[in-house]
Amino acid sequence: RLLPLPRGFGAQELHFELSTLAKAQAVYSYSLEARSLSLLRAAAPPQRPAATPPPELHSEVRWARAADGARVPVTVCHARGLRLTGGAPLLVAVYGAYGACLHAQHRPEWLPLLRRGWVVALAHVRGGGELGQAWHDEGRKRRKRASALDLASAVRALHEWGYSRPA
Repeated sequence: RLLPLPRGFGAQELHFELSTLAKAQAVYSYSLEARSLSLLRAAAPPQRPAATPPPELHSEVRWARAADGARVPVTVCHARGLRLTGGAPLLVAVYGAYGACLHAQHRPEWLPLLRRGWVVALAHVRGGGELGQAWHDEGRKRRKRASALDLASAVRALHEWGYSRPA
């Protein structure tokens, strides 16, 4: 997300926030003149009574194949080094309506699950806005069924990729 600067269009730098499922939000500054990037503010680590540090996390976007051949983006996050044997518990979040995006941003409430070996996945199904207007249109009105089929395809792919298996 780009942040507004007080100097408006004449500014020589851009400020933006960056967050992923694996990394908490940080604010960066990019100098247009020097073409350099600098960290302005990193997220403070959460205050926890326990001495257990948060796990080092890995996140990536993979592509599931829907029944009709469409490629469905799936963002996956887990503790780095997790063995993909199909034995991990899996939480899948999904939203595909009104052209809204399911943002793959850091969510501290998922850390306890990730710390315990869970895999968290976001299924970016048709009806949402992640891949533009056509993606949104493919999952609305008479084509809304595509959203549910995309979710089923994403979960099936997560099982095939070895993240988890059906209960």
